[in-house]
Amino acid sequence: MEKSDCLFFSYPKKTEAVPLLREDLRRELAIWELSQKTVNDCCFILIELFTNFIRHSESPDDSLYKIEIRKEKELCFEISYQDRSFHFPEVVKPELEDFPTNGFGLYMVHRMAHDIQYQYRERDASVSLRLALDTGR
Repeated sequence: MEKSDCLFFSYPKKTEAVPLLREDLRRELAIWELSQKTVNDCCFILIELFTNFIRHSESPDDSLYKIEIRKEKELCFEISYQDRSFHFPEVVKPELEDFPTNGFGLYMVHRMAHDIQYQYRERDASVSLRLALDTGR
């Protein structure tokens, strides 16, 4: 894998970092000449997960969330961070009256991506997943 096939980002546990993540993703993913659908899916997935981690994790306020994206036959993501306790999220199809809250974003992440793995060991938490590359432009 060429060095240019990996992207690394690091953001603080602050909601103000969400627009920065979105901007950085769009700028850096443009280098890979991905389809607009793949870029949009990647942005949705990473922003949804990052926002959920900021809201629900028990990580220290000065924590950094590290994001790695690798371009292989598909896009591979890993988000790692520190957490005092880790609860694997239950993913259920939300009821229409709950839209757009109460798990809809996480449900969509699980519909869009595959090979989703949550790991937790001694205050180090991570999630990794894969996203198929859309071949259309």
